[in-house]
Amino acid sequence: MRYRLRDFILVVAILAIGFAAPAVAVPTILSFFGIAWFRGLQGISITVGGAIPIPILRTPDSYVFVGALVASALTAAYVILRRSAIERFLLRRQVLDAMPIISSYVRAGVPLARALELTSEVVASPMKEHLYKAAKLLQLGHDPFEVFEAAFSPAPRDVRVALSAIPVATMSGGRVAEVLEIASRYSYQLSRLEDMRRFRLEGYKGTLALAVIAYIATAVVMIFFLSYLTEIGAGTPIIGAFIDVDYVTSLYYVSAIVVFAITSVAISRIVYGEIVFALKYSAMLMLFTSIAFAVVLLVI
Repeated sequence: MRYRLRDFILVVAILAIGFAAPAVAVPTILSFFGIAWFRGLQGISITVGGAIPIPILRTPDSYVFVGALVASALTAAYVILRRSAIERFLLRRQVLDAMPIISSYVRAGVPLARALELTSEVVASPMKEHLYKAAKLLQLGHDPFEVFEAAFSPAPRDVRVALSAIPVATMSGGRVAEVLEIASRYSYQLSRLEDMRRFRLEGYKGTLALAVIAYIATAVVMIFFLSYLTEIGAGTPIIGAFIDVDYVTSLYYVSAIVVFAITSVAISRIVYGEIVFALKYSAMLMLFTSIAFAVVLLVI
């Protein structure tokens, strides 16, 4: 309950900052120093149009406001969902400690249900609660496979594979320690394989982030070029009629959002095996992209 209340307060604070920072704080601070770059809510101008109907952001305030609002919403969603992802990560680590301890208790002659209960007193949460629940259900005489589903259904698939040795060992007819020992070795090897995979893929995070930055840089160069072209051909009716710099800028902005959203999902799913972390990377890239496009409009 305490963690839920803390997360709720944090979410409300993040959303409030995401709205108040571009609407009030940034314009007020800049105006204090005599810089009139942003006007807050009064400077927001968003329309919908173009050959491909998209939101057209026509002022730097619009980019900063949309970027801050979306980034704060993504961050708030990450705060809400991160606990389950962290719990799954901890379960993957704690199963490596739990299986050898359970096996050691069984080899010492302790019944499996009691071994699970004793192990739950040694390991930390969240594995502690799952093992304690399984121990109590076994002591009450429930079917081992039903106990497994009831106690470990929230666990990730790889953790469930290792822990499935518990009902198998219960029904093995005397070879409990051997089954648990094999499961313990399997968990260890699986963890090593996962660490090696993550280590090899860690370098791709920087590569994908650089690809997004390169796309944004290309968009900035093209926007500057079109802005310069419209200035040269200001008196030319063809250029004046057919080049809408605000629309092209918004088109690049929307496409950049799509690019970094896909990139964030790829990084999160491939490297960490969790989609939740895509929210964190998307929030950071959203803020960076919005500030970059706002600066472009200020310059041109």
